[in-house]
Amino acid sequence: MEHIKTLITDHQLDKGLYTLHTESKEWLHIITSWKKELFSMIAGSKKATASPEITAEIRKIADAMTLLDKLLDKLYKDVDQHKHYLFKLFKTEKQDVENYRKNHNALLTRFMAEKDHYFALRRELHKMDEAADGHFLFINQTLQTIYDRRSVRKYNEKKINKPLLEELISAARMAPSAMNMQPWKFLVLTDKKRIKKFSSEIVEMAKPLFRLSHGIDTNETSDPIFHNAPVVIFLVAPKDDMWAALDLGMCAQNMMLAAKSLGLDTCPIGFATLIEQTPVYAELEIAESDKIFLAIAVGYGDETPKGHEHNKNNVRYL
Repeated sequence: MEHIKTLITDHQLDKGLYTLHTESKEWLHIITSWKKELFSMIAGSKKATASPEITAEIRKIADAMTLLDKLLDKLYKDVDQHKHYLFKLFKTEKQDVENYRKNHNALLTRFMAEKDHYFALRRELHKMDEAADGHFLFINQTLQTIYDRRSVRKYNEKKINKPLLEELISAARMAPSAMNMQPWKFLVLTDKKRIKKFSSEIVEMAKPLFRLSHGIDTNETSDPIFHNAPVVIFLVAPKDDMWAALDLGMCAQNMMLAAKSLGLDTCPIGFATLIEQTPVYAELEIAESDKIFLAIAVGYGDETPKGHEHNKNNVRYL
């Protein structure tokens, strides 16, 4: 940090170097948020049910958004490299610092251009939404996330970084709870060998109960309980809390929706509670007064399950 302060003092720029560095980090956060919303809007555009003319226009906008997404990938990479370059300036000449600032200005120009591009496409999509009388709801990210969430039972090998997991748990903590007791505790497993061991123990103990559950044959997968997910989160609460099941249900839904919004997939695992009847349960070190209510498998999905038909004859307006 002292090196950075020295550079700022020695080179009196319109903006201090550390300020430029902070600005670069802000760009990265903004680009990430744009990409998330683009992902939602592009996915939603494929499901548009408007007239053929409007649907065709929506597809064109979606194609433009796909191209913009690629440009944002490149911009993110360049800004990230620029951000890290600051720490290589500790023992460089003034000319290098001036080049750093010129590069920052060039990136700012690109950032502002992509910002204009992004909001122009977003406005066009809003117009199409109005022309279609709001028949596709992907403009509303929350609703789109709710409709897109699926219980996924195939995951790839990509690891989930810890900050992303912490984001999921933070979202889970935002759930309402009876009398604001917030009874939940989270046990996060990231060791795949251990996850598979727990899965095997549950299978051994209760195999007759779920041999063909969800069409999964326990003889054809190495992890029939947690589906080879890289992360499993056990949701724990006091046994004697009469509202805990409801509270943890809301907590779990928050977590699963947050995961979907961040590009992850999940699957709620009720069978995970059976681990309490296995020899490995002690490894979780859960207090005698608590119990597992649910586990959630988390990872980058390797399948896109189709949505189920939902019963719509279950509402009465009084």
